[in-house]
Parts: sequence; C-alpha cells; structure tokens
Amino acid sequence: TSNVRYTSVNSLKSFNHLSHLPWDSNLQHILMSPQSKFTTVTLYPTPYLMGLEAFRWFLRSEFSEENLEFWLACEDYRSTAESQLGAKAHGIYSQFINSQAPQEVNLDSETREAVTNMLRDPRADAFNNAQQQIYTLMSKDSFPRFLRSSYYQEMLVCLCLGRAALAYLS
Repeated sequence: TSNVRYTSVNSLKSFNHLSHLPWDSNLQHILMSPQSKFTTVTLYPTPYLMGLEAFRWFLRSEFSEENLEFWLACEDYRSTAESQLGAKAHGIYSQFINSQAPQEVNLDSETREAVTNMLRDPRADAFNNAQQQIYTLMSKDSFPRFLRSSYYQEMLVCLCLGRAALAYLS
C-alpha cells in the first residue's frame, strides 16, 4: 500500500460526485453488479469493477480471498446447464469445501456435510446455504473493514483521477 495519507474518505467521495457509489455500504451491490461476471480486462474499468477488484485485493491481503472466489463460483454454478452440474459441483467441492481444498472456506460442519451429501445428485441450488454463510461472513466482517481500508481509499482516488481525466478530455 501507499504511504499517502488521505484526510478523510468523505472528502474524497465528495469530489466529482463519488458520494453515490452504489456499493458504498452494501456488499450485495458490489457482488451483483453486471461487471462482477466479466473476466476480461477493459481499458476503462467501471466503478463496479474497480470496487470488486479492490475488495478482492483487500481480501487477498487478509488471506481470505477464497471467500469471494467461492461466492462467485456459486453464482456461476447456479446458471450452469443441468448436464454440467455434477462436474462443476465436484470442482467447487474440491477447490473450496473438501478438508484438503487449496482454497478451503470456513463452513460449519452441518453445512459441509450437506454439501458433501449433495454431490451424489447435484441440483442448481446445492450450494445456496454454504454461499449464504460465506456472504454473511464477508458482509459482517470483511466488507466493513474494507470500507475503512487503504484499498478502498486508493480506489476512490483512482476513480476521482479517472473521472477528472475523462472530463478534461471531453
């Protein structure tokens, strides 16, 4: 992170109408933005995409990026064709839920067991309870800290500079 210290996040947000960021206090908005499903890099990232990526970097710094990755994988799984559910369910289980998973998420034993049992006959809603647990964890724990972090402050500065540059070029 940078050594630059900002006077306050509120003073940054007042610059160039940034006080109306849709995900400013609600994790659901940043996760459900249309750009959260994009995997390609754009020349001019939107505030949604910048917010999602800043949140991802913040989680990475706290060694909890797997929570966001799991949540996004569950969203992708929900829209999977029925013929592909089995393979994708096993992939998510291997990546995030198995006790030896490389990105194991923190689920209670009851939910973990329910997901394990579901692997025999996976449905589109198979990960709903597990996804909700991880969402609650991020919403109540990680996201409030993110809003106070230097990652959030630096993202606001980038948005301010980007909007100022676009206004100048117009």
